[in-house]
Amino acid sequence: MKKVLYIGLSLLFIAGCSFQAGSEKEEKFVNPLFYKKLYAISKIAWDTTLTPVSQFKQDPDDDKYYYKSTCKTIKNDKTDVLMECTFYNPLTDNMQTDYYQYTITECDERCIKRYGYDWLVEERVFGNKDLSDKISFSLYGIDVCKHIPRV
Repeated sequence: MKKVLYIGLSLLFIAGCSFQAGSEKEEKFVNPLFYKKLYAISKIAWDTTLTPVSQFKQDPDDDKYYYKSTCKTIKNDKTDVLMECTFYNPLTDNMQTDYYQYTITECDERCIKRYGYDWLVEERVFGNKDLSDKISFSLYGIDVCKHIPRV
């Protein structure tokens, strides 16, 4: 009898854990364009790929240089995403947390001719959560229609 009770309780516990895990809603970007590859336009920027929980940056000139951050999405709407990202900084030999604000705008014909992208994304990096300590600014492009072939 104890065995049956133990097995029954174990099954209920496993089912409860499975239900709880399945009921958690996976976070998604409101604007699906934020999932597209962000091609670096600024000379100091690296090509970037985002998910709501990570950021992957890769040197556009050399594949072997890259880094990945673990992130938490703080703001998520049609034009803006704000993320708190933690990564290993080899210069300080420590983990570092920065705040990345991405703002997307659609390119008009003149912008497409100048940059070759359908959308521009501004990246602002801050050293604190209240966004008063600005570290850098970079510009990226998102190519939806493949206007200019990449080299």
